Amino acid sequence: MKKILLMCLIVIGFSNFSYAAQGILHSVYIERVAVISSWGAHVPGNMEVKIKDGFALPAGVVCDNNHLATLKTVDGFNLMFTLLITAQSKNQPVMLGIANDASLTAYPGRCSIKFVSLLQ
Repeated sequence: MKKILLMCLIVIGFSNFSYAAQGILHSVYIERVAVISSWGAHVPGNMEVKIKDGFALPAGVVCDNNHLATLKTVDGFNLMFTLLITAQSKNQPVMLGIANDASLTAYPGRCSIKFVSLLQ
């Protein structure tokens, strides 16, 4: 009986636990990259990216389909920022890994960037 009760509690606990959805954006162009100094819900150093003409949301991902907002701590060495600025200045497409993980996003309702890859 204790085993059954414990299993029920585990199932109930996990059924209420939500996982962050992730996806990949292929061949998108960067319209604007900004590092926020201070603005509303943002923390200084957070990064906001506007995708030119928006993007189609990957299956299961729910967020704004024009802007991405990433915490400063996610890009501590500014490597993603450097790649995004390069892509913007050269009008070069990028592949982005995104997630709607609330612990990574810098602004409610926006996905965060998990990785950046320059494309040819």
